Amino acid sequence: MKKTLILLVAITLSVLLFVPNTNYEAHAEANEVEPMGIYTNLTLNIGAENGEVYATVKNVLTIFPASVNVYIQLFSSLTYEQSYLDMTLEASAHSQDLNMGKSLRVAAPINNVRRYWRARMYYKVDNMSWKEKLTSIWMVDIDGTPTQM
Repeated sequence: MKKTLILLVAITLSVLLFVPNTNYEAHAEANEVEPMGIYTNLTLNIGAENGEVYATVKNVLTIFPASVNVYIQLFSSLTYEQSYLDMTLEASAHSQDLNMGKSLRVAAPINNVRRYWRARMYYKVDNMSWKEKLTSIWMVDIDGTPTQM
């Protein structure tokens, strides 16, 4: 029992001392300190099936309660473009709080046109700053076969 208790204390201290993103926010109006989520792991994927290209973002893991505000966007272009800013926005979605284990998906039809595709997500955990993730660029042919560029 004593060894188990010591092990639990050691694990808790390790998490609190060595895991990044440990933040506390002081609210000036209420003069109280509010703990924030310690760690959040979001994945962004892109693929093609059933005549459409799709992108998904999944909240794989969140340690301690956190609000995960996520936007996902799917872009395409007829020519290869390095920046999503030079592509056309095909679909987008938003979740003000993407809970652990949940996903957000967007999709657009291929319409028998070979195009280049890229997915983007930008997100914010609690009151931290916004972050962005992009997929690599994929060419999807008229049959829906994706090729990473």
